[in-house]
Amino acid sequence: MMLGMRRPRVATMAVLALGCLTGPLVGRFLPASRGLPFQAPDGRHILGTDALGEDVLARLVECAPGTFLVPGAAAATLVVVGTLLGALLGLGPSGLRAVVLRAGDVLLIIPPVALTLVIVLGLGAEATTMVAAVVLTGLVPFTRVTAGATAQLARCGHVEVAMGLGDGLLRIAVRDVIPILTGVIAAEAGLRLLAAIQLVAAVSFLGFAPGLGDSWARALRENITGFSLNPWACLAPGMALVLATALIALIAASVERGGRDDRP
Repeated sequence: MMLGMRRPRVATMAVLALGCLTGPLVGRFLPASRGLPFQAPDGRHILGTDALGEDVLARLVECAPGTFLVPGAAAATLVVVGTLLGALLGLGPSGLRAVVLRAGDVLLIIPPVALTLVIVLGLGAEATTMVAAVVLTGLVPFTRVTAGATAQLARCGHVEVAMGLGDGLLRIAVRDVIPILTGVIAAEAGLRLLAAIQLVAAVSFLGFAPGLGDSWARALRENITGFSLNPWACLAPGMALVLATALIALIAASVERGGRDDRP
């Protein structure tokens, strides 16, 4: 039953990933000739043109990879680091876990956008810098969830037996804990991906991340001055970003409901 429920979610995420990766290729088949800046929609340019006179629909497709690749890489890195760290803390002494998580709570005091801007302005607006910023802003919540679930699972018989046999914490985490917590990890990963997309989009819209390349948020920022001439130059990337994040949020909520059944 659970397998049948997860298939639509996996298929949807696969379609989104495929669309993002093939965006530039699909964009080649759309109108490439430039018109006047902020030209209204017509028979050749369905959504009109943007600030540079390029077709809005073509740019919308071409900017899709830049919108999701950096947040996706950041979320994937966060999942790997947060899962291992949370599992090790959950299997370790409760006192150590409490101290580490309390120390990490200091990062939660700083708004994610402010912390990201400090990192980006200090180290440069590159993809690797943005990935590091997203990981840093989301590591504490992700680790807390994973550590809590692991601490409950540590009282199970097979984990206690593995500890009694002298297996290392890393071996127990990878072999005995993480495979059981895949539902919890997937649910939290979906939420972290959503937060990463929103954070990267906010920084790009504010103009502090030119090194990230083209994205829907950057297109929205560049075309906002011509809203009165061709609203679709702003509405198209804005609506695409809202719809994509809403769809990911729905999938994350669905995965979270399924992940509750996997919690020990």
